[in-house]
Amino acid sequence: MEITAQDPDHFWFEIGHHLTATRNGIRSSAPSDVVVQAGTLLGNHSVAASVASFDASGPSIWTVSLITDDDRLIHVRMKFDEAEFDSLKEQNSTERAAGTVIEAWVRRLSDIVCLGIRAARLRKSALGHPISALVDVGGVSVTFRDGTAADLAVDQTTMTLRGDRGNSDEFMQALRERTGL
Repeated sequence: MEITAQDPDHFWFEIGHHLTATRNGIRSSAPSDVVVQAGTLLGNHSVAASVASFDASGPSIWTVSLITDDDRLIHVRMKFDEAEFDSLKEQNSTERAAGTVIEAWVRRLSDIVCLGIRAARLRKSALGHPISALVDVGGVSVTFRDGTAADLAVDQTTMTLRGDRGNSDEFMQALRERTGL
């Protein structure tokens, strides 16, 4: 498969820019295997909205969900045996840690028939007061026409930084607008 973008380096940079997550107050970028997997599914299109999560409690697990400019949903979940594995650790490592694809797919947004949200709470201000106009959501899933269900990378109930919330707010808005749900 050939990536025929006019500027392939910019293509990969843009994808990498979308695949960041914050854990314990530290912003991390996804390892190159995650970027390549997402970019391969993206093809010669661009990302309209994205959300990523990084679980390093055991083996590192990266989960990313992207909405494309041509109304597709890309979802990638990859596991790395090394703890706390991100692009920085990858660059500083002498040995390449291979990622294992748990799931990687692309589907049309028009095939989504159900949006599930298993957790919702009013967002808190910096002083801990509820903000009545903002809701944090978690456990976000979608169900497709054929009955296939998928958990996405959205869990605002555990996010601490505005940047991640901003990305996930944009992702949820795009998902709802483009599916009508």
